Amino acid sequence: MKNKNTKSGYIALMTSIFISIILLSVSIKQNSLGWDTAFNILSYESKQQSETLAESCVGFAVASFLNNTYLEKTTLYPNGRCIYFPIIDNSPSNGLVLINVSAVVKNSFTNIEAVADKNLKMKIISYKELTKNH
Repeated sequence: MKNKNTKSGYIALMTSIFISIILLSVSIKQNSLGWDTAFNILSYESKQQSETLAESCVGFAVASFLNNTYLEKTTLYPNGRCIYFPIIDNSPSNGLVLINVSAVVKNSFTNIEAVADKNLKMKIISYKELTKNH
């Protein structure tokens, strides 16, 4: 009889260890999903910030072009940077100006190609996000 009690104790111990391992793995998986969600939210916020910064970069490029002070350069800000590429005058057609900028916030990039009309005081008439880095 003693032998039978020892075997049932062993089975109970192994069952509880097995159930504990399953519960622990489920708990770890749920916890990692929470971390993934948090990092996705942070990435989304960085992308939104880089898009907003890129729009500001285009505005600064237009103002610099109007004042004849435009330079190809990188401007650093506390939370990101703007990279200004050469402005192409009379492109894609006569009277238009092609502006390319890139904004970087953390690891999020936004590349903007804008077309401004010189006859309309450099009003932006075309604005698109490019998918590749310059």
